[in-house]
Amino acid sequence: MPRWLEYILWAAALLTAVTLIWTRVVRPVAKLITVTTEMLPLLNEFVQVFRDSPGTFKVLDDIAAQFKTDSGSSLRDVVDRLDLAAKENRIAAEFLKVGVETQKQLAEQDRATLQRTLVLLDRLGVKLETTSEITKGIVRDAESVAADLAESHKRADDAGNEHGAAADAAVKSQKENQ
Repeated sequence: MPRWLEYILWAAALLTAVTLIWTRVVRPVAKLITVTTEMLPLLNEFVQVFRDSPGTFKVLDDIAAQFKTDSGSSLRDVVDRLDLAAKENRIAAEFLKVGVETQKQLAEQDRATLQRTLVLLDRLGVKLETTSEITKGIVRDAESVAADLAESHKRADDAGNEHGAAADAAVKSQKENQ
């Protein structure tokens, strides 16, 4: 193999090794150092705040456990039940809204029907008054005719009870009245 080819292969191997070391070791370590430098003040403050209360993580674990579902006594279960109740209430409210709207429409229809009924009753009252007046006139006329007939019969009886005498007396009475 020629020497220049060996140099090229060694250079490629060296370049590959440097790239691999850079991407797998140097860059991650640099990122770790940068993140650690940024986290150090936060970690110091964290240690100072929680130094006097070592049970804090237990409390945090208890709080986190409350947001996992269990047999129904966790906060998560309570929230789920409240959410379900809120959904049911929304559905019930929609039904009530539809029922109220229906009742409103029925009430409007009832008012319109009542108004039409009142108008018809008023018209009927007017017709009854007119009919009553007509009936009174008919009764007066009938009473007058009955009185005339009774008078005619009396005259016919007075005339000797001949055949057709009542009719003749009625005609005679009509002629006298006119």
